Amino acid sequence: MEEYARIYRRCGHIAVAYGNNMIVWGGYMESATEPSTGVGRYHSADEVWIYDTVTDVWQRSLTKGDIPPRSSGSCGVIFDNCLYIFGGYHVIGVTEVGNSNHLFRLNLNNFIWEQLLPEGIPPSPCDKLVCWFYNEKIYFFGGFGPNTYPNNSRYLYIMDISTVNSDWPGRGWNNQFVCYNIAANKWEWPITHGPEPGPRAAHAADITGSYVYMFGGRTGSIRNNEIHVLDMKTMTWSGNLKPMSKCSTWPEGRSWHSLTFISPDTAIVYGGLSQLNVVLNDCWALKIKEQWDTINWKLLSLPYDHGEPCCAHAACFFKNERLLCIHSGVTQPFYETIIKLQHHVDRLLIIPFAPKSLLRICLDTIIDNRIACTDELQLPSTLIDMIERRKDSYFNEVTTIYYCEE
Repeated sequence: MEEYARIYRRCGHIAVAYGNNMIVWGGYMESATEPSTGVGRYHSADEVWIYDTVTDVWQRSLTKGDIPPRSSGSCGVIFDNCLYIFGGYHVIGVTEVGNSNHLFRLNLNNFIWEQLLPEGIPPSPCDKLVCWFYNEKIYFFGGFGPNTYPNNSRYLYIMDISTVNSDWPGRGWNNQFVCYNIAANKWEWPITHGPEPGPRAAHAADITGSYVYMFGGRTGSIRNNEIHVLDMKTMTWSGNLKPMSKCSTWPEGRSWHSLTFISPDTAIVYGGLSQLNVVLNDCWALKIKEQWDTINWKLLSLPYDHGEPCCAHAACFFKNERLLCIHSGVTQPFYETIIKLQHHVDRLLIIPFAPKSLLRICLDTIIDNRIACTDELQLPSTLIDMIERRKDSYFNEVTTIYYCEE
């Protein structure tokens, strides 16, 4: 069962929506029995796990080509049937570790990796950053890592004093804003207007239309609950919207959470690590109106348990099924593995924002009642194949579905 549990036992990984499928890559698996630099803590980089939201079946696919190093805290987006990943904290061999500023592309048609070598000035190596796609460019903001451009005027940098004499010296928080021009294969540093967010890492962001919403993150000892918005058309930052908001309720500061748009005007913030170093499992709806002029928060009361407390997870939304899928993560605060084993979330949390489709209801009924796929059912071969694959799946036992109203 250990082999199968590796789908879930990870944090700091990438999960992206690709049609009806969720693609999971990379990440870190806490273990109190392995050395801190041991390869066993990082998931294999030559494999991707694919979850079909229609059939509820997982599939493991091996990749080849310029396979990236094992890593956590990377970020990724999908464009034109390719998965792009950047950055992270990686491990090569047994002892070589550090932050990365490498860019890789996985062709999802043939599962071949390619390391991209763009022209221009690359970002500083970092992990725990965010990225998004807009107009054939991939944008990156923030992160934690070394400052490779100490005399630069492109971004701000705050050194983490605790790293000065550590095994990973000279790392800190930045607010670098850079983009990869896919067509030109070139790094670009956009010029922005307005009050830009300060350095941060382990924040969350998502794009709706031409507006990017960014929430939370950590800088030094502070995990904030700021909201910043970037207008991609004018490259103008809003500044922190919290002081200007009339909303009476507001999520507490956090890092390692997720923010995911489920409609053009609604985003869901889930979980994370609080200012008091408590792992959260609260679920908030961010409602926006008139761009960023009016924002409101609503704490969602799920009819059932919210799932285990969870941070360093990955979340993505599927429009067709209207499912928010929250994958794995850890249930205890970081940095406690010296004295105890971290516990990973060992199932997929699914929050539907619409009733199940008729197809999903029928599939669930057949599986739950263990109805045999005989000729008497008179089902099309495609449906019989779905049922058989789901019956043979090892992962349905640890997939839990909770319902809530939008």
